[in-house]
Amino acid sequence: MSARQAAAGLVLLLLAACGSPQSRIKRNKEQFAAYPLEIQARIKAGEVDVGFTAEMVRMALGDPARKTMRTTAQSVQEVWTYGETSVRPGLGVAIGGGGFGGFGGVSVGSEASSRDSAMVVFEGGKVVSIEKVKR
Repeated sequence: MSARQAAAGLVLLLLAACGSPQSRIKRNKEQFAAYPLEIQARIKAGEVDVGFTAEMVRMALGDPARKTMRTTAQSVQEVWTYGETSVRPGLGVAIGGGGFGGFGGVSVGSEASSRDSAMVVFEGGKVVSIEKVKR
């Protein structure tokens, strides 16, 4: 395995680790410990429930792909949309030159595709509804 392949693998591993409830819990130990046991269990499972705060949702699901505001006759709601993401690693190399100069480079990245899988609706700072797409 080349150094570039190892680096690409490490980058993807780190990206995956940042996205787990366990990694977010680890970064917010004191806050997590203050929650009741039933809420802790839901967060560990990557689940949210009506009544959760934004901090609880973020710990369980991470940052949303998109945030929007919805205005109704009764209230203003904030909608967090989450998507399923599939990551395909990629590695590209470019070498070129001419005349008296040259250039080269290596690109390590990923291709991600997303489709909506959940919408979490907040009103007054608390979750009032959760819409899940079943596939």
